[in-house]
Amino acid sequence: MESLIKSQHAQQLAGHSSRDGKTPRTTEMVPATSTGGLTMSSDESMMLKLIQQTHSPDAREVQVRGLLSLLWRRETLTLNLIVDGIDSVIFNWINPENYIFLYGGDDLDWIRRFTMAAKATAKDSNVKLEMAYVGKRNHSHREHIRRISEAVRAENLSHSWAEPALMWFFWTRLESMLYSKIQLGKADDHDEVMQGIKKILSYDKLGGWALLSKGPEIVMITHGAIERTVTVYDRTWKTHVPTKGYTKAMYDHHHDEILRETGKPCSHFDFHITARSGRIPEKMNCFDCHRPMEKYMSFACCHDDKLLDQDENYNF
Repeated sequence: MESLIKSQHAQQLAGHSSRDGKTPRTTEMVPATSTGGLTMSSDESMMLKLIQQTHSPDAREVQVRGLLSLLWRRETLTLNLIVDGIDSVIFNWINPENYIFLYGGDDLDWIRRFTMAAKATAKDSNVKLEMAYVGKRNHSHREHIRRISEAVRAENLSHSWAEPALMWFFWTRLESMLYSKIQLGKADDHDEVMQGIKKILSYDKLGGWALLSKGPEIVMITHGAIERTVTVYDRTWKTHVPTKGYTKAMYDHHHDEILRETGKPCSHFDFHITARSGRIPEKMNCFDCHRPMEKYMSFACCHDDKLLDQDENYNF
């Protein structure tokens, strides 16, 4: 089991959040590969330390699985869970009066159109909207994503992490939560946390995507068609904002009109198989249509030894 990252170390990356999104708390963070990216209280961390001291490997595995099952039962799909322990800026946004877009992708033109249109809708609707760019999962695109992140900050399009390690940590943590659910046998189609993680990881493969929340409550996770939804605001769902509210009016138009025109994209998942990734599921159902997904095997090479070496040697 991986060693714990102490509170001081985690605080250098970002502030910590509570489950209700109101008050920071002192926590010890567990690496993504060890508990699926969950952030634990000091009591829970002490439980893990006791487990680590167990002499029997079999007994340790049983106790760890039991602890992780207990921790997962406490979790719901909120913005706190998605970004917890990474960025104090985003933590400070999470209150019931704020609307928040997390978004990603590798198309700067799409990002410009999306962020500018989204901010225009918020200004016209008289709501406070915050936005943060979180990069892309594919580490082979790291230099391209770094340049996009710089452009996002330089053009004041939104908040974006200047430190590449934070993007790496964000995506690795999501992947680890997925693996944790699978290893515990909790990766079912009725698990809202699992479905949310699957959506983010799948939409990331398609290009642009976005997660919208009101405070800690996640309203929707969607692919790049959200750019069209915010672009057509003036002549479509603007008139519904006074009666439905900002997020409800946007959600209804996106799902009832935009997705009906564009259709829902295919769902894709790539499992990066390593010694630490654990078992890969024999089957997985689509989070949209719930039918069994087809399973493929593929091999990939990034061609850049330097990039591959860096994947295993981030200095936090």
